[in-house]
Amino acid sequence: RDVVVTYNLKSAGLAKMGLTRTQLRAQIQNTFNYTFSGNDVDPDAINRVSGVRNFQQKPFFSMSLYTNF
Repeated sequence: RDVVVTYNLKSAGLAKMGLTRTQLRAQIQNTFNYTFSGNDVDPDAINRVSGVRNFQQKPFFSMSLYTNF
């Protein structure tokens, strides 16, 4: 249910600034739901201890920049 895409940036301009191993990372969580047995209930939406059905989780999007100096 998570999607992560990482791109390694390689540029002479980054090297001149003293940046090495620079990465751009995009991540998406809770992108889709799945059901089983045709009952349209997402198994992740059920609390396994109490059996109570929770609200659907909204998708989460993030973008990160990692670098070494």
